Amino acid sequence: MNALRARHVGAATRVIVGAVLVFSAATKLVHPTEFASVVQAYEILPVSLVGPAAVALTWIELLLGGFIIFGLFSRMTLPLAGMLLGFFLALMALAWIRGKSIDCGCFIGVVPETVGPFTLARDFVIFALIIPSYVALPHQFSLDQWLQSSKTPHLRRTFSALAVAIVALAFGLFVSGFASVPQIQTTSVEGWRLGPATAKVTITEFGDYQCSACAAAAPVLRQLLTEYDGQVALVFRNFPLPGHPFAEPAAEAAEAAGEQGKFWEMHDLLYADQQRLSPQDLRARAAYLGLDLRKFDEAISSGRARKRVETDIEEGKRIGLWYTPWIMVNGQVVQPNSYAAIKAAIENQLKKQ
Repeated sequence: MNALRARHVGAATRVIVGAVLVFSAATKLVHPTEFASVVQAYEILPVSLVGPAAVALTWIELLLGGFIIFGLFSRMTLPLAGMLLGFFLALMALAWIRGKSIDCGCFIGVVPETVGPFTLARDFVIFALIIPSYVALPHQFSLDQWLQSSKTPHLRRTFSALAVAIVALAFGLFVSGFASVPQIQTTSVEGWRLGPATAKVTITEFGDYQCSACAAAAPVLRQLLTEYDGQVALVFRNFPLPGHPFAEPAAEAAEAAGEQGKFWEMHDLLYADQQRLSPQDLRARAAYLGLDLRKFDEAISSGRARKRVETDIEEGKRIGLWYTPWIMVNGQVVQPNSYAAIKAAIENQLKKQ
C-alpha cells in the first residue's frame, strides 16, 4: 500500500513539474523578445549569444516538460529537468546576492517577478518536487510503465521512434527559431540629440538606466563625440528592459527633465549612480539640477513622460531590439558595442560622404 501510495505521489509531482515547465516555456514562446531581454539582464553571456541562448532554453524547457508530463523517458528527463532548474536557481541566487533587481524570467508576460526570497523559495519547491518523482519511478499512469508492461516489442519501438521524431521536429523548430532572433535593421532618427543637426554621422543608442553595460558605454560615446567634434551627433532613445523594474521610472524622470532643458544632465546623473533609482532618488536628482519640481512631477503624473518612453519602446520592438545598449551608426547596428567597433563604423560612414 505504501509503495502504491508513493507511486501515486510520484506521478502527481511529476505532472506538476512538467506542467510548470511547459507553461513557463509557453510564456517565453509568446514573448521571445522580452525573455531575451531578461537573459541579457543577468549579464552572464556575450550580447551575441543572448538571443540564441534564449531560444535554446525555451525549447529545452518545452521538450522536457512535455516528456515529463506523459512520463516518457523519465529516468533521463527528470534529472535533466533538475539540472535545468538548479541552473536557474543558481543564476537567480547570484543575481539576488549581487543586489540586482531584475525579473526572474520564470513566467514572462504573465506577472513581473523580481528575483528575491519569494521567487527563490517557490522555484526551490518546484526543484524539490523532482526528488519524489524520481524516487517513485516507475510511476502509475505513465508511458514508461505502459511500455514496460507491454508484451509487444513493435509498440515499444514505435513509441521510441515517435519520441525521436518529436525531438527531431523540436530541433528543427529550434533551429528555425534562430532565424527569428532579431536581425540588424534601421530605425528612424528621433529622441534626444547631442551634437549639431548638420553632423554627417548620427549615433543612435537605445539605452536602459539600470543596465550596467549602458552606463559603461556612455563615456565611450561622449569620447567619440569629442574626437569627431562637429561631424558626429548622438541620439538617445529609451528601452527599459523587462528585467529592470527601476529603468522605466528613471527614463520617465529623464524625459520630464528634458521638458525643462535638462535631459542630458539627468541622463548623466542616472548613469552615475544606478543603485539609487527610487522615486525619492529621482526627485532628489531633479532638485539637484534646479528643476521646477511641480512641473517635473506633473510631467510624470500626467503620463506625458511615459508616452514618450513607450514610443521609444515600440520603435525598439519594431526593429527587433532585445538587449541594451543597442547602438547604431547612421541607422546600422554596431556589434560589438566597443570603442573600436563604433569608431570603425563612424570612419566607414565618413568615407561614404
